[in-house]
Amino acid sequence: MKRIQWHLVALLVSMTTLLISGCGGGGGGGPAPVTPPPPALPVAVNASAAWANLFAATRTFNVSGVGVDGASYTASVTITPGTSTGNGGPMDTITTTALVNKNGALLGNGGSTLFATPGTLVPQIYTDTSGYCAFFSNATAPTTTNAVMGQSGALFNATMSPYTASTNNCDTTTLTGLAINEIWSIYGDVSTGVAYFCVDSTNSGTSSTTESDCVQVDVAGNLGTKARVTIGNGASTIVTMTGG
Repeated sequence: MKRIQWHLVALLVSMTTLLISGCGGGGGGGPAPVTPPPPALPVAVNASAAWANLFAATRTFNVSGVGVDGASYTASVTITPGTSTGNGGPMDTITTTALVNKNGALLGNGGSTLFATPGTLVPQIYTDTSGYCAFFSNATAPTTTNAVMGQSGALFNATMSPYTASTNNCDTTTLTGLAINEIWSIYGDVSTGVAYFCVDSTNSGTSSTTESDCVQVDVAGNLGTKARVTIGNGASTIVTMTGG
């Protein structure tokens, strides 16, 4: 129906132009240009392939946005795949690093590495540069090949333990009280017609923080050049940044 409506609008504009040009003394210019609608979102995307493609190539995204506080935020996010023979390996890995600025000043930077079983890419271990780690016993990887807009599924959840990067030691005998929960989801931006494959994280403990890291995805699960990052505190969004 949208396509038919667009052709009708174009036809009316053409008729108006002809009428104006046919008048002997019309004043002013022609009709205002008509902005075409954005592309339609795909009905569904291959979430399983999108997850696998995160492990396939290095990607860097530079995003920006204005926060609810009116400040200007920018972030540079790099996703780097790799392999590991330690930690009960071999395992496939993805390391994510991020640098965030607020009004041009450094707000924070950090990174994390996710270790997954080769082939199935089911998450097994998580470590980060803040000194936390976790082993998973109930993790899953997306298997659906036709995830619709808004669909989501579990990845993993666990209570974190202390992690020492210099010795690659995760002290699973000690629990920090900080819990991590990650899911995958499909987000569709109707204003641009771009679909995204997202990894959504919630960290809870003395406070709760949320982050949604999204990469453009097509029907087949191929990842594109656009990204969308949303950072929140509890149930409130602090900023959504977009770019490529």
